[in-house]
Amino acid sequence: MKVTIDTKVLKQEEVSVGLMCFLLSVYLKNPIMAKEDLAVFTEACEKGFIKYTRYDMESGPQEIELTRIGGNFIEGILAKSLTKAEITEKEREKYRNLAKKMQELYPEGIKPGTHEKWKSSFTICGDRLLSLVKRFNLSFSEEDAIQACKNYVNACKSDPTTMRVLMYFIWKNDNGEFKSDFLTYLENLGQNDKTTDKDWTTETR
Repeated sequence: MKVTIDTKVLKQEEVSVGLMCFLLSVYLKNPIMAKEDLAVFTEACEKGFIKYTRYDMESGPQEIELTRIGGNFIEGILAKSLTKAEITEKEREKYRNLAKKMQELYPEGIKPGTHEKWKSSFTICGDRLLSLVKRFNLSFSEEDAIQACKNYVNACKSDPTTMRVLMYFIWKNDNGEFKSDFLTYLENLGQNDKTTDKDWTTETR
């Protein structure tokens, strides 16, 4: 698995390399022993990035996991780090506004069985869209992006449990494998662009 972390992004987010390495180890489900750097562990706890289920007197905190806040934070850092070119505020605003329009296609509330909101954060979703554009040198219209999202939501209407929350629809790092249903649906536009009259997402509200 290849992970790219831009130290400029860490500086902007006011996060130390040590803290980022620790959070990344938890994200990859191979956490660095907390007792080896108690200060970093304490900082991660204070920021609400991690949680643990028990404490061992000899080895310290055990079964450390990222909280939802911590997971979203890591995903945001990874998204921004993938962007090689400079990002202007105009670009960032453009894709965050697009993310807001894509949110309107998603149901309200929390995805069953998870702690993730269906709509996700528009800032995270916007940054993920922007990272895709920069990473793959993509060019697509706002209309196409919205249609791709609409097609995906409609395709999941028979079994909503298979649908990814919005930020993971855009892209997801799945055990080291990059996946983007958004890219797939963009490529397939014209084949699955028929929509139903009934908006099933309102049934979950």
